[in-house]
Amino acid sequence: PVPVVTSWLQLVEASRTLMPTLAPPDLAALGESQLDLLAQLGHRSATFRMANPHLASRFLDVKFEDLVANPIAVVQQVYQHIGSKLTYTNIQDMQAEAQALRNAHEATRKGEVAPVLTQAEILSKFKVDEAKLDEKFHVYRTYYKSYV
Repeated sequence: PVPVVTSWLQLVEASRTLMPTLAPPDLAALGESQLDLLAQLGHRSATFRMANPHLASRFLDVKFEDLVANPIAVVQQVYQHIGSKLTYTNIQDMQAEAQALRNAHEATRKGEVAPVLTQAEILSKFKVDEAKLDEKFHVYRTYYKSYV
């Protein structure tokens, strides 16, 4: 869950900057509230799926690392799972976005923009203790053990 939590925390922080009427967040409070939210969602998801194994074919589990490494292939897999097909235009749009992300990462690597924080640095920034994170995601990790 660490990669997902750290990515989510950065997304929430960045999205708040788009709302200028919001006061700057207390990062520790934001970290705690978002950790609780994600842990609750993970717990509910795992609990529901354990109670309803007959619905297993309706779900498609995607590893976060796979989504990051090859988003187009994962999206194609999702479309296939729901019985739909990606259009050529959809794929072109995703490829353009993926290239823009690669360019941004390359600029970061070259020092042209602010450096990307490590997962440990992000957890520290939001005052999220990794042991607490592991504890909160116990049920999730137990159910999705092949994904975490």
